Amino acid sequence: MGNYKDLKIDIKYIDVNLLEPDLDNPKIHTEAQIKNVRKTIKEYGFVMPLGISDDYKIKKGNCAYQAALLEGYVKLPCVFWSHLTEQQQEALSILDNELTLQTNFDAAKLNMKLEHFNLDLSGFGLATLDIDSDILADLKTNNFTNMLKNNSSIFSISFDFDKLYQEQIMNYIREKGKKYLVNLIIDEVCRSVEVN
Repeated sequence: MGNYKDLKIDIKYIDVNLLEPDLDNPKIHTEAQIKNVRKTIKEYGFVMPLGISDDYKIKKGNCAYQAALLEGYVKLPCVFWSHLTEQQQEALSILDNELTLQTNFDAAKLNMKLEHFNLDLSGFGLATLDIDSDILADLKTNNFTNMLKNNSSIFSISFDFDKLYQEQIMNYIREKGKKYLVNLIIDEVCRSVEVN
């Protein structure tokens, strides 16, 4: 393990034609995600530098790169990961995507931020925040924020599915809705408890 406490990063603006997207990137970037990232870039600017290898291969930020191209960017902020071996770059690329998936949002705190700053993130795919819209609506209309502030009664879980079934599963979720699936799981758990 390296000691990088004194590492100084230098952001360089690189011509997009020199950058090479990682075609072997295991992270899936859907059209919807790219669209939402594109909206974010349009609204707030391109503020997160790409992580790239010395030969200009994108290790971090493949989705943002695709979105920026659609927005007409000709140069993007990049940080060379020269201090890392190729193996470390690949590991960090995977970790960068995976570590954000290990947690979820605290619904009460999210609601407070949305309310306090009067944020409308609906155009950015708010559903991707993995907060049930009915729960958010309840929090707003019934002012549950104080009740949940220190002792949330909501928790989140995620599931991993085989990529082979991605389209069918996503269509099913879109068709049935998240609330239906949550209720289905709760019903199944209740039946299983009654049997035991």
